[in-house]
Amino acid sequence: WTGLGDNTAFEFADGEAFTISCWVKYENQKTGTHDSMIMGKGNYAGPNTSEYFFGRYRTDGGVAQFVCHNGEGDAGTINSDEAVFTGGSAGDPADGPWKHLIGTRNTSNVCNLYIDGVQQTATVTVTGNVGVSSNELGLGTRNSGGTPDTTGDFYMGYIRDARIYSAALTEI
Repeated sequence: WTGLGDNTAFEFADGEAFTISCWVKYENQKTGTHDSMIMGKGNYAGPNTSEYFFGRYRTDGGVAQFVCHNGEGDAGTINSDEAVFTGGSAGDPADGPWKHLIGTRNTSNVCNLYIDGVQQTATVTVTGNVGVSSNELGLGTRNSGGTPDTTGDFYMGYIRDARIYSAALTEI
């Protein structure tokens, strides 16, 4: 788990396109009530929180989610159409496959989630600035003001090739 700082390069203005991407492999079944933060700038969604991140939603066997908030209650969350973190025998997600996640917001403020190059069916529109907060860009956990969360919302698995682009990439 690491915090990569609170840098203005990790913040995006209204109408400014950006993309976050990474490869993930889920390792251990996580129990309890917490979701898992994979990467992003945020401290989990709230009406006064400006943030964006990838997470593993704990229900339905674990689906990927791309969350984007503007800090004014205009929230957008896209859950994947499939449980992307499961694999192996039934009930044993410990050896789930590597998955490539891409979350984008284009210049029209429309957000998309791609998994292994396939756009998920849902989209959301989030206007306003995102990532404007005192939270650090975290990798593997929430990182609130430089303090990684090592007790609840950390990701149990592998993350590689984490990237942020100041453009909205597509599946091609």
